[in-house]
Amino acid sequence: MEGVSVRRVTNLLALSGVAIALLAALPGVAAAAPAAGGSVRLAPMPAATHVPGHTAAPAASTPGVQPNSAFGCPDGYSCYYDGHNGTGMIWVPLSCGFYNLFEFSPPLNDQISSIVNLGGGAIQPYNWDGVGSWVPVGPAVPVGFIADYYGGFDNVIDAVSINC
Repeated sequence: MEGVSVRRVTNLLALSGVAIALLAALPGVAAAAPAAGGSVRLAPMPAATHVPGHTAAPAASTPGVQPNSAFGCPDGYSCYYDGHNGTGMIWVPLSCGFYNLFEFSPPLNDQISSIVNLGGGAIQPYNWDGVGSWVPVGPAVPVGFIADYYGGFDNVIDAVSINC
């Protein structure tokens, strides 16, 4: 992770642990070991992605939200894509919280390949293990970062926890 300090990495790991601990307190959510077999490219968003007044069309499922970045993601929100490097936007949540993507109509689980976080808090993606636990998929995505998921982490995200 070029240009990322040891302190920032330590903070990311701490945020991941906090998200897991908070989710473990929810019914049906167990603190489990992170999912294995994949990789995550976590990179800071380039400063040029925050362009006030940029008017690219927002995701169809998010009426009234205007994007302000090169990835089409509005400042103050997180965005979810079915392609790598912020391509193919499929969802822009309007608030923080825990979202089970299978419960959407149509379901959005197992479709996410990248996340752009321009919101107010870290995002922890999860995969359902099929036997009763949400398993973290890579580290939490901090504000101002993009995460691309590869291998066993690509298209396995079933839920996200978005901190405020």
